[in-house]
Amino acid sequence: MKMKILIVDDQAEVREIISEFLAMRGYSVDEAEDGRVALQRFKETKPDMAIVDVEMPVMNGLQFSRLVLESRPDFPIIMITAFIEKHTPQKLQSLGVKKILQKPLNLNDLHQAIQESRQRDSVHIS
Repeated sequence: MKMKILIVDDQAEVREIISEFLAMRGYSVDEAEDGRVALQRFKETKPDMAIVDVEMPVMNGLQFSRLVLESRPDFPIIMITAFIEKHTPQKLQSLGVKKILQKPLNLNDLHQAIQESRQRDSVHIS
């Protein structure tokens, strides 16, 4: 069965690039433009993992992650951000986030993070 990944980013072009990359690697992909929409998709589609931008309007990635991890503490979340210096590993680890990657993304690093996400317990910044 294909792994279902929810991509949450307010930039349509970022969602499209990640979606196409992951679909070509055999993942099932869903998208949301902000945390509020993502929370609804999370409840409806029950993804296996989420790739979430930190800075978004309506509901940001940290708020989304907090709500998701309250109901599913083991749910793997990879955060992505252009503002890496604003987010400490300790802050993200306290939320339960597994990894944070800096934008612009290296898609191979993202793919590796997806593969490792279920095995890691600590936050790593790349």
